[in-house]
Amino acid sequence: MKRVQQKVNFIFCSIICFCFLFFSLSITFPVSAAVISIPYTPSPDSLTTDGKYLRLNLRNVWNGNCEDVPQAVTCSGFINVTFTISGLGKLTDPYTVSLLGTAGDLTFWNNASDTASAGNVHVSRDGTYNVQTILPHAVYTIDCLLLTTNINLYQYAESGTVADAGISITVQQITTENTSPVEMLGDVDGDAMISVEDAVLVLTYYARQSAGLQPDTEAVFFHIQNGDVDGNGVISVEDAVSILTYYAKQSAGLSPDWKSG
Repeated sequence: MKRVQQKVNFIFCSIICFCFLFFSLSITFPVSAAVISIPYTPSPDSLTTDGKYLRLNLRNVWNGNCEDVPQAVTCSGFINVTFTISGLGKLTDPYTVSLLGTAGDLTFWNNASDTASAGNVHVSRDGTYNVQTILPHAVYTIDCLLLTTNINLYQYAESGTVADAGISITVQQITTENTSPVEMLGDVDGDAMISVEDAVLVLTYYARQSAGLQPDTEAVFFHIQNGDVDGNGVISVEDAVSILTYYAKQSAGLSPDWKSG
């Protein structure tokens, strides 16, 4: 354990030095982005209520046990839901439909503690609409996803039940922008850059493994095998040092490779 701690201290000192020398520099690589569909299978009870307002569960295992959208989905850029709503009748003021939830380390609940911007759209009549939530970075899971509204069901049915209200919300498609960089050695966070952050991820992964944890289950380590730059099948402190060295040389205008460093 002492040897592990010495390695951790060494690599953190190295990271600090490299950050100081090359903080403002980064090397970018081309990425391809495409709009893709997120699998969606509607369930009979997904259209529900929070007790007063109409809500469509897309994925909500906490309250409703709805898994119409799978959890393991790679998303970046945005999550967009195209839906058709009917049964509203003549409106005096438009309703608001919001795309709320949690994805990876991002939360978008339309409140001050959010780490992503929840999407909202005004619904003025029966028809088809798009609502989009912006994602500041890629995520690899959708943990909760809801279409919430301010439609008061008691204005449509005295019982306050969805079945009596005569309103329907039908999802046409759910899409995201899946940014897929070419897998390359050293790009551990999957952002198409080789940087200090990649070395930090390697070190974090190594430390958690050394502590007896199972970091492979964490979404942040989705591209961790790109960190095995020496090709020995083990993610180690030496890999983190090699990534830092590669980053520093390339930032300085050199042309390093993983064999020579």
